[in-house]
Amino acid sequence: MTDKEQKSLPSDLYTEEYFLTACEGYDVFIESEGVQLSRRLHDSFKVAEVQPGMRVLDIGCGRGEWLELLKDNGLRGIGVDLNRVNVSQCRERGLDVVERDALDHLRSLPEAACGAITAMHVIEHVPFRQLVALFDEAYRVLCPGGVAIFETPNPENLAVGACSFYYDPTHERPLPPGTTRFVAESRGFRDVAILPLHPVPEGQRVPAEGPATRELLERTLYGAQDYAIIARKPDR
Repeated sequence: MTDKEQKSLPSDLYTEEYFLTACEGYDVFIESEGVQLSRRLHDSFKVAEVQPGMRVLDIGCGRGEWLELLKDNGLRGIGVDLNRVNVSQCRERGLDVVERDALDHLRSLPEAACGAITAMHVIEHVPFRQLVALFDEAYRVLCPGGVAIFETPNPENLAVGACSFYYDPTHERPLPPGTTRFVAESRGFRDVAILPLHPVPEGQRVPAEGPATRELLERTLYGAQDYAIIARKPDR
């Protein structure tokens, strides 16, 4: 990317302390010494349908828990992350990680290089013009029949769309599921599905009287806090 297209985030914006004390899943990461997945990543692995021997590119690989799981299941997982803290932590654990802008890295790869491309809570950080380019490059780099799985906060949950989304000042804008689906389909992906993820736990919900009230709360406040878009490149 050129400077005009996007100014990369400073690599020291997120510190090691942040990744080990505040970033989602940090408690599981510390307790398991990086070998167990948080609830969020467990859900995503269920829908990835990755196959033995498949090459998987993980964009914004973070602390590397996803790469660890891929490695344990005989998959070739390669991560790319712009943050040098993440990259250093991953390399110390023997993971294959590149310190680079995600779109630049995708553009450097040949066509049909990967069986799957994943990005967990990345696309909400990307300006819309670069988001379209990200889908284009992911489509080009995927093998025929390959799958892209991008997870992002769900603004259809009003508490997310109006409040918690903005806890991270590097978020660009919320992406409604319909918008993300439209982008994927317009760039050539097929069999596009939206998977709602992570509803508010029962213990955090206020009891409601009457079915209409309960339905309204379930839909607007207690529903999925995230969603994954699952999109496939057509077979030849």
